[in-house]
Amino acid sequence: MSQASQTVFTLNPAQYVKAVDQLRKGFIAQFTKVIKADFKAEQNKLFKTATSNTVEGKADQIINNVDRFYDPTIVYERMYVAVYPVLAEREFDKLLPSKNMGRGFERKGSAEQVAEWERAALQFVADDLGSMITAVEAFSHDVVVRHTRAIAEKAVKQGWGTGKFASALRADLDTLDLMRSIRIARTEILTAASVGTHAGAVSTGLKLSKTWLTVPGNGGDRHGEDIAYSGLNNQTVGRDELFTLTAGITAQTPHDISLPGSERINCVCSHLYTPI
Repeated sequence: MSQASQTVFTLNPAQYVKAVDQLRKGFIAQFTKVIKADFKAEQNKLFKTATSNTVEGKADQIINNVDRFYDPTIVYERMYVAVYPVLAEREFDKLLPSKNMGRGFERKGSAEQVAEWERAALQFVADDLGSMITAVEAFSHDVVVRHTRAIAEKAVKQGWGTGKFASALRADLDTLDLMRSIRIARTEILTAASVGTHAGAVSTGLKLSKTWLTVPGNGGDRHGEDIAYSGLNNQTVGRDELFTLTAGITAQTPHDISLPGSERINCVCSHLYTPI
């Protein structure tokens, strides 16, 4: 199968998407809390180092130390090791049903198979997400710097003391950190789910096709709504072939790490493997 085609399903795609989405949403809720807690710890350390008795001095100390306290590598590894094997097992069990496999968030496959998927998840983070982690870290730091400067300027103009400045900045960063946490968790959980699903399908050894499933009307995901992607939903290719999103943009799966950020962030698409 070398050209994209449309497929007729034996498994209801809507039911499949719903089942996968329940797993993904559970992981997103869990890791949003984890990432937000990490951001809060970073924030506390930043304010602890800001000992100046002037607004300008305190703001400079926060800005100068913003790259010291947050390393997302560990949380990325935790996300991928948690999500990748679960989605791999669910896909393996869907294609080769077995009473030995778990359900939902369970991992009851053979210890060797689960360990292999865990190693693959860690290797994926090491090989393919290094540049992304660096980019996320840089973006997070840049956002904190911009917000700190803006509130410091306001504080100086209005004659605030350092206490009021610190309180205003903390409140602003709390809101900002929640938004950052949700976006990072959602993007990376969905990526881990996609690559885990692919790994589970490959592990079966079956000859498979795969089909891209968009979710129209879901949170503004343009893949399901923009006419430029009109040929994407139900597009079917061979297991290891690439989907074509638009001219010049291809991907192994939804949320493929090779895609531009604009094609990964806020994407809620799924993909379905079918024996052929």
